[in-house]
Amino acid sequence: MREFDLAIELSPNDAQAYAARANAWLNERGFDRAIEDYDQAIRLKPESAAYFTGRGFAWHLKGIGVTDRSKCEERALSDYAEAIRLDPEFAFAINNRAWILATCPIDRFRDGNLAVEEATRACELTGWSNAGHIDTLSVSYAEAGDFEQAIRWEETALEDPAYEREDGETAREKLVLYSQRKPYRE
Repeated sequence: MREFDLAIELSPNDAQAYAARANAWLNERGFDRAIEDYDQAIRLKPESAAYFTGRGFAWHLKGIGVTDRSKCEERALSDYAEAIRLDPEFAFAINNRAWILATCPIDRFRDGNLAVEEATRACELTGWSNAGHIDTLSVSYAEAGDFEQAIRWEETALEDPAYEREDGETAREKLVLYSQRKPYRE
């Protein structure tokens, strides 16, 4: 953190320095600090889809641990929408929005059909090579009630050795849910 602080002190108008420190805060679970740094990065470079996506992710992660999650999810979805407006082919923003639409425990945020559409788009944009996006497609199909497709895509994601190693246990739990015709909730 000290190095990021120094970089910002030396170049206070460097949006990338704020975004880099925001990412470091995310790794430390300092969500409010990450949001503050993304706010500054966006102020300095408001045309950056990546900064809006990062802030949206910070809002989403913050929401997982708070009582009033809806405010955080609203802000995350708003940031993802702005990122997609700025760059309609930014797969990470599209994927992250699909994830919330498919897995949010608050009913009013879920839309399985839209989640499938957006998750499919994220997979297409990344050439079907990102197992995390394929996993999002899986949870999206489950939310839409198509459990056969949910199983198909989760099994496809598990074919990626890195995904299997990092997320295999959770993926197999999802497969059990899908076999019981239940969607996944974050």
